Amino acid sequence: MKVRRTVILGLGVAVIVVLGLAWAVPPLDDFRLENPFWNGLSELHSRIHPFEVSDLARLDVVLKPSESALLMLGPSKPFTDEDVDAVRGFLGAGGLVVLAEDFGSGNSLLEGLGVEARFLGRILLDPLFKDKDSRMPRMIDFTPSPYTRGLSALTFNYATALTDVGHGVRVLARSTAFSYLSKDLRSPPEEAELVGPFPVMAEVKYGGGSMVLISDSSLFVNSMLDRDNNDALLKNLMGGKMVYVGVSHWSPSLLTQVKGVLARAYEVAGVTEVKYSLAVILAVIIFKVRWGGKEMRDERDEVEDALINHPEWDRALLERLKRLRDEHGVR
Repeated sequence: MKVRRTVILGLGVAVIVVLGLAWAVPPLDDFRLENPFWNGLSELHSRIHPFEVSDLARLDVVLKPSESALLMLGPSKPFTDEDVDAVRGFLGAGGLVVLAEDFGSGNSLLEGLGVEARFLGRILLDPLFKDKDSRMPRMIDFTPSPYTRGLSALTFNYATALTDVGHGVRVLARSTAFSYLSKDLRSPPEEAELVGPFPVMAEVKYGGGSMVLISDSSLFVNSMLDRDNNDALLKNLMGGKMVYVGVSHWSPSLLTQVKGVLARAYEVAGVTEVKYSLAVILAVIIFKVRWGGKEMRDERDEVEDALINHPEWDRALLERLKRLRDEHGVR
């Protein structure tokens, strides 16, 4: 029985330690507002203080869409008809939607909205105008607009380009003439089928609002936000608006899911009725472990003492005799 209690206690401590670590360790997922690492958005969060939107259907409660912006970065899940309707309603009421995408599911939203422009999906490389290497191309060609005000250069990272930017689409930024699109990173420039310049940022008027398409989902992550004028672009897009970040189309890691469950459990535990019920349950468990275990130890210690002095005696018989004595009050 003692070994069993030790094992149970050890498992309980291990579970508490694991849950404590899950609570304390920040999320590592791409684009998470709480993620302080290179791929997170903690810097963006500290600068523009956005609100998370876990269900796009909730956009209908935004009080002033014309003074609000919805930022969607690198969606990895396709958009449903309900999602498309919610975004359409937000745009129709004058809202701004910024969709920064490269190789994910952003095209499903554009298709649902009837917008012809698409994210091409091939890798944009520039061997001349670049940051560290050709996978980080620099954009220096901008169309004058409120969104591009004061910009001299942007640095992208593992980006793509826009295509089918025809009627009703205003191109805001282009890559250089030295850029090219590749199916992989190994193809040299001379083998490129598509050579720049390419549109990489564009505005689409939609209803009473606008969509701004950016062909790089990582433009505003922690490791990229302070490169060139990336931060200035963020301020131009979001400045003076109530900002919402769509989080419903990211695939959360196991750690993030556990943290979400713990957060909901914490909220539930804060309810007065639940809090007092948990206190009573904890008190009962402590009583059982403390006093029930003490009685068992007393009984086991008496039998153990007898067996130490007389190892040839039968343990089962001794335990039975002790139970009979206790039941009939014989001392």
